[in-house]
Amino acid sequence: MIRRYAHILFGLALCISTGDVGAKDTTTVSGVVSDATDGTTLPGANIRLYSSRESQAAISAADGSFLLENITPGIYGMEVSFIGYRQWLLTDLKIAGDPIDLAIKLRPSALSLDDIVVTPGRFSILSDTPSAPQTLTRKEFEAMPFVGQDIYRAVSRLPGVTASDFSARFTVRGGDYDEILVTLDGLELYEPFHLKDLGGGVMSIVDVGLIQSVDLMTGGFPAEHGDRETAVLEMRTRTPREGALTRAEIGIIQATARAEGATERMSYLVSGRVSHFDQAVAKFNPDDDFSPDFYDAFGKLTFQANDRHQLSINGLLAADDLSAVDQAFDRFESQYANGYVWSTWNASLESGARVRTIAHLGQLYHRRKGTELGFDNNVSKIVDDWRNTYIYGVKADIQLIGGKRHAPRFGVDLKAGQTEYDFFERTLIPTGPEVSQARYTTESSLVKHTGSEIGLYAADKLRATESLTFDVGLRLDRQSWTDDTKVSPRAGVALSVDENTVLRAAWGQYYQAQDIQELQVEDGEQAFQDASLSTHYVAGIERRIGRGLLVRAEAYYKDLADIKYRFENLDDETDFIPEAEGDRVQLFPHSGVSKGLELFVRRDTGRLNWWMNYAFSSVKETFDFSGATFETAGNEAPRRFDQRHSFSIDMIFRPKDNWHLGLGWEIRSGWPYTPRFVETVTTSDGRQFRSLVLGEFLSDRYPLYHRLDAKISHWYDYGRVQMRVAFGLTNLYNRENVRRYTYTTGGFGGGGQGGPGGPGGQGATFGQLSEGWLPALPFIDIGFGF
Repeated sequence: MIRRYAHILFGLALCISTGDVGAKDTTTVSGVVSDATDGTTLPGANIRLYSSRESQAAISAADGSFLLENITPGIYGMEVSFIGYRQWLLTDLKIAGDPIDLAIKLRPSALSLDDIVVTPGRFSILSDTPSAPQTLTRKEFEAMPFVGQDIYRAVSRLPGVTASDFSARFTVRGGDYDEILVTLDGLELYEPFHLKDLGGGVMSIVDVGLIQSVDLMTGGFPAEHGDRETAVLEMRTRTPREGALTRAEIGIIQATARAEGATERMSYLVSGRVSHFDQAVAKFNPDDDFSPDFYDAFGKLTFQANDRHQLSINGLLAADDLSAVDQAFDRFESQYANGYVWSTWNASLESGARVRTIAHLGQLYHRRKGTELGFDNNVSKIVDDWRNTYIYGVKADIQLIGGKRHAPRFGVDLKAGQTEYDFFERTLIPTGPEVSQARYTTESSLVKHTGSEIGLYAADKLRATESLTFDVGLRLDRQSWTDDTKVSPRAGVALSVDENTVLRAAWGQYYQAQDIQELQVEDGEQAFQDASLSTHYVAGIERRIGRGLLVRAEAYYKDLADIKYRFENLDDETDFIPEAEGDRVQLFPHSGVSKGLELFVRRDTGRLNWWMNYAFSSVKETFDFSGATFETAGNEAPRRFDQRHSFSIDMIFRPKDNWHLGLGWEIRSGWPYTPRFVETVTTSDGRQFRSLVLGEFLSDRYPLYHRLDAKISHWYDYGRVQMRVAFGLTNLYNRENVRRYTYTTGGFGGGGQGGPGGPGGQGATFGQLSEGWLPALPFIDIGFGF
C-alpha cells in the first residue's frame, strides 16, 4: 500500500519546497595569501568573511588567490587561517560598492596538534571555516540540485554513501543507518527522521538553516565515538552574531521561521517548521485518503559568564501524524514524537584543559495502528503497536591543549533508559472455503525494560616528528540490559609527505549493542541480542595538484563478526506493517566482509566548481541457512544495499554573481533482489497448477541506475528583504530506474493479481511489471529573508 502514497509524497516534495535565502551580490572581495617571511603563496588557506547578517568562506587556490562574491555593502569581520601559521584577523572591514583586493601575509607559527587531521574518511559540509579543501560549502549546498534542502541529501553524494530516492536514510560502506552515530552539538540523536513509517524517514528533524557545520567520518574514527560500528555524523548549530536577524519561508509543503540575536553576554537561536502535507496531498490527488503531517521546533540560549565559561540550554522537539486508507478498507495510523532537552557547559581552565559537560533528557514515542480486510471482506489482521522510551544522562569530555608532543583526551558518558512495549496482533487464518471455518490467532507483548550504560575513553594525539602524527585510544562500553562489556582499541596515523600530500591510515574495533528501544516485539522477540563487532582497516592518500585540484583515494576493509540476526521481507516493497506480510523471514548472519576503493576529485576555479567520486565496493554476509524456508545459493549473500560500482559528478557554475547553475549526475549498479519464477505443481490426482515462487535469496540485481538533476538559482535584493528563486528538474531525461518488480497472473480470458506462492491455475500466465524510482519532476525553491 505504501507505494501509492510514496509517489504522491515525494512528488509533492519535488514540486514545491522552500529554501534559505541569500542577498543579491553587489561587489567582490579578492586577494592573495602568502608567507610573510619569504613571499611564498599559500594554497589551501581558509578565508572567512562574516557580519551579523551573512557569512562566506573560501579556500585559496594553488597561487594563493581567492575570490568572495555576492557581498552586500556593510561592515565585516575577516579571518584567514592556514595550518602552521598564525591567524590573520580584521574586525572592521568596510565594504562599499567597489571591489576590494587584499594582500594577506601570514606569519609562521608552531603547528598545533589540534589542527592535524588523523582520521581518514572525513568530510565537512556547510562549514564557514572549512578545515580541508574537500569541504562542501554552504553556497554549494544551496546550489546543488536536490530538493527539500535536507542535509541528509547532501551527505548521500559523498564517497561510500548509499541512499534511495525516497528516504533520507543512508548507509555507509556496507553498514546500515542504525550503525551510524548521529550527534547535534554533542548530543546523540535517535531515529532523527520525520514520517519514518514511509521507507524509514522522509527528511531529517533538524532544520538545515540551524546548522553551522557537519562532519561525516566514514571509518576509522577515534575513541571519543562509541557504541556504533560504521560511521559518525556530527552536526553543530550556528553561533548567532551580534544584533538580531529573522528569516521566514513558506511553501505548500512546509513553513519555516527562524530568529537569532546576540549581545555581549547572551545569544539565542530558534527555529520552527510546520508541514502542509495534508493540504498538498488533497490538491495533488483528492481521491486518496492519505494525510502525512509533521512539525519540529528548536531553541538554543547561550550565556557567556566570562572568557572561560559558557553555558547553553538547548531543546529539540519533532512530531508526526500519519493516516492512510487504501481502497476504503486497509487503514493505517501512526503518531511519532522525538524530543530532547540538554544543557552544555564549556570551560577553558587555567591549567590548559578544555572541558565540555552535557546533561540531557530525551523521549521517543511511537504508535502504529493498522487494519486489513481480506478473506471474504472480513478483518484479516489488526495491529496495535505502542512504545515509549525515556533516556537521560550526563557526559563529559576533557582535552588537554597546548602540548607540543601530546594532546591527551578523556571522557565519560553515563546514561539510563526505560522503554515500555505494548504490542497486539490478531490474524484471521482460513482453514476451509467458508468464513465459518476461519479462526483468529492472537499475539501480544506487554513488557518494560530499564537499564543503564556507561562509556569511558582515553586517547592521545602524539606527534612523533614534524611530519608524523599518531592518534591512539582505548574505549570501554557497557550496557546492563544486554550484559555487554566491550573494550575497543583504536589507532590512526597521518604522514605529511610534503606540503601537498598527506597519507592517513587507521585501525580499530567497533562494538555496537542493541539499544533499549530496539527490541523487535512485533516479530516475537523477548530478549536482547549480544553486541556485534566491526574491525576497520582504512588507508588513504590526499594530494593537492596544480591550481585548485584536490585528489583523494582511500581503501577500506571491514571484518564483521557476531552480527545480530534480523527480520526482512523478501519482497522489496516496504509496507506500513512489514511484520504482517507473508514474505517476512528471519535471517541468521554470523560474519561478513565489507571492502572497497574510493576516489574523490575536486576542482575550484572561481566561476566553476566541480567534484566527482567513484567507489568500488562489496558487502557480503555468511549465513546459517539450515532452517531457511526459502531458496538459497550457498551460505553467502550480499546485503540489500550492496552497490558494486557507483559514480557521481556535481558541478556549480556561476555565469554572474547572482546566478547559480547546479548539475548532478549519478550512475550505480543495481541493488540485489530475490527473483521470482514460475513453477508447475502436479497434485495427487494428476491436476497441474502453475505458481509464482521465490527464487534464490538475493541472487539477482536490478538494472543499472542513473539520472541527471539540474537547478538554476537567482538572488534578488529589495532593500531589507532578500529573495531567492530556484527552478529545478530531477531525473532530467526521465530515466525509468527500476525500484521493484510486481507480477500479474491471468487465465484463459480471466485476470487478476498474483503474488509469490499464489496458484495461477492450469492455464495461468504470468507477467512482470516494474515500479520505478522518481520520474522527471520539476520543483521550485522560493525563500525570503528579512
